[in-house]
Amino acid sequence: LCARSCTSNLYPAALRDNRNCLLCTQCLKTCPHDNLRFSTRRPFADFFSAIDLRPAQLGFILLLSGCVVYEILSEWPLSFGLMMWLPDHLTRALAITGSMANFASATIMFVALPALALLGVAALAQLVSGRRAAPIGATAKAFALLLLPTIAAAHIIKSMLKMSSRIPYWRSALSDPKGIETAQSIVNGTLALDTSVADVLDPVVSLAAVAVLALALAATVQIFRRSALTQKHSPGVKVVLLLSVLAYWSIFGLTILRWRFG
Repeated sequence: LCARSCTSNLYPAALRDNRNCLLCTQCLKTCPHDNLRFSTRRPFADFFSAIDLRPAQLGFILLLSGCVVYEILSEWPLSFGLMMWLPDHLTRALAITGSMANFASATIMFVALPALALLGVAALAQLVSGRRAAPIGATAKAFALLLLPTIAAAHIIKSMLKMSSRIPYWRSALSDPKGIETAQSIVNGTLALDTSVADVLDPVVSLAAVAVLALALAATVQIFRRSALTQKHSPGVKVVLLLSVLAYWSIFGLTILRWRFG
């Protein structure tokens, strides 16, 4: 009544998970009785509870999925060509050019294809569930939850690779923040970048990428085994969910192994 306790208009005493908390600590500052504290908990704790994804969260996961697929598959020419086959053919067939072609391609890759994949998994789950048809929404939420470790791992891997590849530019970035003179010097051949550190780190980063990918697979299996969202489904639906998420993970695994070790 006397102070704003939460910037997200949450009631801290009623929170059962941290999905909406921004960690602004305003409740900690406002409470006059020291009833709030920070504490540690098991990794992926929310995944093993009866967490229920909202439609907006489901849509956001689909968008993230499309983004990380583009981030990783664009690094291997073969996977990039396969990924761009449908957008390129559709834009040419519809005679879309310029910025509208880019917008159409992005819509297909980041929205349409992830949505079709999700609906395909849900439809297959309904098909195998027989008389006890699995609700499409429940199956879609369970599948989206299982995708999260792989999505996070793929983004972490791309971030590690970007950070290590930018090391040769750090010294120039400090002396030339705008980067104009540095870029001109590189183009003119008057500036040779020191790539020794990046070259040493390159195989280390590749091994770290494999480790992150393996950790994502282990987390996915644990979530599948213990999450309330997956365990409430019939055995047939659970098989569909597991095989679908393993296929999704394999896309990244194959691309990263071929890209980094091929």
